Amino acid sequence: MTSKSFILSAIAGTITYFLLGWLFYGILFTEIYASKGENAISFIFIGCFVYAFLYTYIYKQWASISTLKGGAIAGLILGFLNSLSNKTIKGEKHRNERQKYY
Repeated sequence: MTSKSFILSAIAGTITYFLLGWLFYGILFTEIYASKGENAISFIFIGCFVYAFLYTYIYKQWASISTLKGGAIAGLILGFLNSLSNKTIKGEKHRNERQKYY
């Protein structure tokens, strides 16, 4: 893989990830994920870039994924595992916060 295609893949992933986040958190599920103040859009965009860069690196360097179907399947698996780990960690954090009030 050339560095040009690697960077273009990371940029395309960043834009997709950022826009999907805006769609889900900013428009569709505003009641569930209410904003707690001013969001630093630049930091959110940088975080989306790092996440997309990580996925691009995993797909190309470690897994050698080169098709849309292979990328979609790997994305679903990695996204599910990432979401599961985040929910588990945050759930434990909230459980510990509730226990100190009892």
